[in-house]
Amino acid sequence: MNSATETWSRLGDRFSGEHAQFSWSDGVAFVGLIAILSGFFALLALLQHLRNEGWFARGQNGLFFELCRAHRLDRKSRSLLSAVAKSQQVETPAVLFLQPSRLVDVGNELSSEQQLRLEWLRERLFAGTDDFAAKGVEQKTDHAPNRAIPGFEPMALAAGDVSKIRS
Repeated sequence: MNSATETWSRLGDRFSGEHAQFSWSDGVAFVGLIAILSGFFALLALLQHLRNEGWFARGQNGLFFELCRAHRLDRKSRSLLSAVAKSQQVETPAVLFLQPSRLVDVGNELSSEQQLRLEWLRERLFAGTDDFAAKGVEQKTDHAPNRAIPGFEPMALAAGDVSKIRS
C-alpha cells in the first residue's frame, strides 16, 4: 500500500523541478501543430469563398445546382430532378426549370412519394406562371399547393428554418 501511495504522490514529478525542461523538438512539434491547424482553417475559408463566388457552379450542371440553391430545394428534390433529367436525356438539367411540361409525364418508374414530391416541385416552381397553363400542365384545385409531402415540411424551407425538415 505504501508503494501505491508513493507512486500517486510522485505522479507529476517528471513535469516539475529539474525534469521540467522544454526542448527544441517540443517547440517544433507545437509550431507544426499550429501550422497544420492554420492551414486547415485557411483551406476551409478558401473553399467557402469559392463556393460563394460560384466557382463550383461552373460546368454543365453548375446552373442546375445554382437554381436548386436559389429555390432552396432539399437534397431529395435535387436528386429527383436530376433523375428526371437523366431519364429524359436532356443535355443540361437546368432545362427542367424552364419547361414545366418536362415535369408532367415522367413515366411509371417513380414511387408514390416521388410522384408527390415532383407534383409539389412543379407547383412550387411554375404555379402562377403563364407557362404553367400554356404547356398543358393541369393545375389541380382540390388541394392546397403546399400540402404535406412525406418527410418534408415546405413551410420550414420558406421560413429558412431547416431544423424542422425531417430526413
